[in-house]
Amino acid sequence: MFYGILKIITDISLKVFFRKIEVQGEKLIPEGAPLIIAANHPSTMMDAIVIGSAIKKRLHYIARGNLFTTTFRRWLFKNLFVIPIYRKSESSEARERNKEVFRKCFDVLAGKGSILIFPEGVSQVERRIQKIKTGTARIALGAEEANNFKLGVVVVPVGLNYSDPEEFRSDLFISFAKSIDVSEFLEMYMDSEEAAVKALTDRIKESLEQHTIDIENEALDKLVSDIETIYKDRLTVEVDLSPEQEGKDFRLTKAITDSVHYFNHKEPERVEALRQKMEDYMQLLLSLNLKDDLFKKGSFEKIVSLRSLLTVVYSLLGMPIHIYGLINNYLPYKLPGFIARRVTNRIEYRASIKLLMGIVTFSTFYSAQIWAVATISNVEWVIAYGLMLPASGFFVLYYWNRLKRLRGNLLFISLFYRRRVLISRLLRQRSDIVGILEVATEDYLRQQQVSK
Repeated sequence: MFYGILKIITDISLKVFFRKIEVQGEKLIPEGAPLIIAANHPSTMMDAIVIGSAIKKRLHYIARGNLFTTTFRRWLFKNLFVIPIYRKSESSEARERNKEVFRKCFDVLAGKGSILIFPEGVSQVERRIQKIKTGTARIALGAEEANNFKLGVVVVPVGLNYSDPEEFRSDLFISFAKSIDVSEFLEMYMDSEEAAVKALTDRIKESLEQHTIDIENEALDKLVSDIETIYKDRLTVEVDLSPEQEGKDFRLTKAITDSVHYFNHKEPERVEALRQKMEDYMQLLLSLNLKDDLFKKGSFEKIVSLRSLLTVVYSLLGMPIHIYGLINNYLPYKLPGFIARRVTNRIEYRASIKLLMGIVTFSTFYSAQIWAVATISNVEWVIAYGLMLPASGFFVLYYWNRLKRLRGNLLFISLFYRRRVLISRLLRQRSDIVGILEVATEDYLRQQQVSK
């Protein structure tokens, strides 16, 4: 019951926290089979929460044993069906204690239950698959051996792709891969346990790489991000993706990543030249406090159009509602981020802390505010006030983003008329980069056709 109630709360909270959640491939999960979900791990507790929300089945979670340090935590994690696993650095008895952990996992799978494991073993915010540990494969194959190879265990790799692992109202794309039937490795397991474990681990890694953005190093990650900023919209046409297609952003980033890796291996000097041009352009934008969106085709016409004038009028008319929403939502909105920054400097922890603290702060503040209004007003006004609280909060976010865009537009107009030479330089730099990317896209697509 506790698990079910908490799941309802987190499901609602996720819809508020993320601007958009796309889930692909959930229908590939086999019905009725013992299941191991193997996911990448960019955002600590948030990863477990979003997968638990996306999957209808009740999950058992594998987590580090050092989380179970207090009586309350042990009670909490037990009721959330969390199974501890221990590292050698955390416990001198790790090997013996993990034997019991494996037996618990075998029992769950024998009862056709489902287990969530993060086979990387660590949480890193980088867009890169870390080294995959062998524990997932050992549990899957060990469960089959303990049950005379009759369970039918399947492993479902899951790719978690956050547009920004820390930011509120960001996007999330969850991609379920085709399930891996563990029985494929049983014959190999009979001959060599280690060979079967390695083969299954490699298969899990390959599948995760296909369903995540896996970039070789930090320098290439920065280049991919810059290309996304400048070229992602134009690339939609090149790779024949409709704007409404499921996982569009993920597919575009995957296409950019694949092409950057290709050229980095074949023509590294070409990649380095592009990287330098990108860096110069981005540094100049940053020094002027401008965004690349202002230089996209048709942007200037929009800035000086009637639409921009309407934005000014909207900003003036919306100010009173903005102030009302800010007064009612500022503290519960700001506190989770403040607490997250004070608790940790690791980005991969912040989103889950923000989510959990947001549930607490908004519940507490909204309850107190509604109670205060109820003491001085009638039922109708209390209901209206209660409904206006979240509505005014979302209006503040929307209004503030519009205000920032208006400020950017006005800054751009000011610079355009005061420093035309500099703006012209930016436009030439951008045009040069887009030209290079278009040629590279044609070369890469031509190579892909030849390789087919």
